[in-house]
Amino acid sequence: MKKIKLLHIGRVIRPGGGPSGYLYNLSAISKERKSEGVKSFAFKYSNDRSSLNSSKAGLVILSLPYFLRKYYVKSLLVVRSIIDIYSVIKLKFNMRGSFPVFHDQMLAYWYGKIFSKPYCIMPHQPIEIAREVDDAYKYRYNLKANDIYNLVVIKESLAYINASIIICPTKYSLDSYFISKNDYREVLDSIPKHMVPSTVTLPKSVLGRLKTRESLSIEGNKLAIGFVGRYNSDKGYDRFLSIAKSHRNNENLIFFSAGAGEMQGDEADVTDLGWRKDIADIITAMDLIIIPNRVTYFDLLPIESLMLGTPVAVTSVGGNKWLLDEVKDNSVLEIKLNDAITSDNLDAIIGILPPRVQFKCSRLAEHFNNEKFIDSHENLINKLNTLGVIDCEK
Repeated sequence: MKKIKLLHIGRVIRPGGGPSGYLYNLSAISKERKSEGVKSFAFKYSNDRSSLNSSKAGLVILSLPYFLRKYYVKSLLVVRSIIDIYSVIKLKFNMRGSFPVFHDQMLAYWYGKIFSKPYCIMPHQPIEIAREVDDAYKYRYNLKANDIYNLVVIKESLAYINASIIICPTKYSLDSYFISKNDYREVLDSIPKHMVPSTVTLPKSVLGRLKTRESLSIEGNKLAIGFVGRYNSDKGYDRFLSIAKSHRNNENLIFFSAGAGEMQGDEADVTDLGWRKDIADIITAMDLIIIPNRVTYFDLLPIESLMLGTPVAVTSVGGNKWLLDEVKDNSVLEIKLNDAITSDNLDAIIGILPPRVQFKCSRLAEHFNNEKFIDSHENLINKLNTLGVIDCEK
């Protein structure tokens, strides 16, 4: 039986989160390990870390009537489809002797539609991409819910239906996909899955805990409670703000957030540090990182926080369920949240926080390392061989 070489495909390879950061790590590690069976490819490469940005053109579009804003966004999607078709045709010439693993649902859809060849797919979103795109355009251009969803969801579902295997980091990662679309959900559940644990490149703390706390004016033995990420509903930033507000009069606690997004808190409750590059220092300075997601795929933030020595409190959703299953000490705590938050749950968590000097995370380091990461990808080759998916490009 012919040996398959995997070609992991995305739009961009660069440091950071999401598929672009995943491919950046995969590319670096496969080269370091001299893995001949795992390669990465993208249409754009960069060594600059991804960051939030805003479009001045978007402000102009917002001034237009609703029907023109909707037409503009639909036009953007048409242009994107044309670019994707061109990219996939161009991609064909880079695939000799390789089996494609797409890290982008739309590229996978067009590849299957144009060439009718088998492929694998690895999503990276906490919810289906159709919902994520619809939410993004709704917020950016003041559209109505589901204006864009139905234009994207059919292509996305076909991308999954035609996939030989779906790759994900845990069995819980796709829990929030198609929760209101039972027929799509049944199809998703029927497709074979292959679990690949992520690798974690630990960010380095430059200033260290004490100097960072001093720079943030954290006095004495005050407990610093932190939130890191995008300020939106999926990340649960409104929940974090509610927790901070309920402890406004507690002089022993101080709340910080590092990130950006559409939600804003009260300065009396939370010190907003904005989008930071020194995130390892910020995490190290905290006594607890709260991760109150409503949905999540597999957030590396709790892993990074734990490896830096800061305990986390997470909601039991998506990949967080794996963390709660695997780490049985008080360094990972479940915070049971809903939209009517009281302070009792946080008070209980604070009462059982482990002393930092006793904190250990060697088990996580053993699980999230480069060797396991590449080995799991190479095991996928064996799984594809077993399933008889051997239609490589000649």
